[in-house]
Amino acid sequence: MQPIHPISAKSCKNLLGKPVFLVLKDGSRLFGVLHRVDNNRLTIGDEPLANVSAKPKKTAKKQTATKSKTAKTTKKQTPAEQSAPEQETPAGLISFGFWGPPPEAPAPAPAPRSWDVPLDNVGAMFTETE
Repeated sequence: MQPIHPISAKSCKNLLGKPVFLVLKDGSRLFGVLHRVDNNRLTIGDEPLANVSAKPKKTAKKQTATKSKTAKTTKKQTPAEQSAPEQETPAGLISFGFWGPPPEAPAPAPAPRSWDVPLDNVGAMFTETE
């Protein structure tokens, strides 16, 4: 680890997008990617910055899409299909049909965390060695 000294907005701007380790004056510690330095505040996040290039990307010509209409057909159910009873499985569970019960929705991803730290509260700052 390489210590950063003096800790100022100018010295921190070189570290944008790099992982840093902060020890605050109150003894708490933060680790994350340095996202922003402005108004004597550091914004540290737990997700890496997206790769952003300074050059604008060339865009391809837009193709015009033609809309096509599709006819919907409905299949009429036979009386046997309309009143099909639920079938019991050998374990005594109820079957919901050929594909089973609908799958449960996946748990939402946790929101990314970020910390906004005043430069005056930073006691020590470290980054990876180069």
